Amino acid sequence: MFACVFLAGGLCGGALTLRLDKRHRPPGRPDFRLDLMERLASDLGLSDAQKEKIRPIVQRTQEETQRLRRENVRDVAALMDRMHADVAAVLTPEQRVKLEELRKRFRERAEKVRGQFRDRDRPPPPDS
Repeated sequence: MFACVFLAGGLCGGALTLRLDKRHRPPGRPDFRLDLMERLASDLGLSDAQKEKIRPIVQRTQEETQRLRRENVRDVAALMDRMHADVAAVLTPEQRVKLEELRKRFRERAEKVRGQFRDRDRPPPPDS
């Protein structure tokens, strides 16, 4: 049972990390909104007036996407918490201690990844 819990945590953590890693942009690359606007403008030959009308649509979509990602992370965390509680009910006291250690390490790794993406998504400081 312990091995199953460890494996499940590793798989979920690995999947989350891979998913987030695929979205990682090299430093200096435009953010989603700018990248999409450039692509749309180039591929569709947008006029300046069209760009002005489309820009808020892209911004709104980006904000909604970020909201959905935050909700997804919370939902996955709640699901994992329930799984750990259910598994802990089957474990011996010694195994529960080990399970808590695993959970702590997983949360530290997840927080590190989330911190990297929060830092990446922050706008650069204004030039003085």
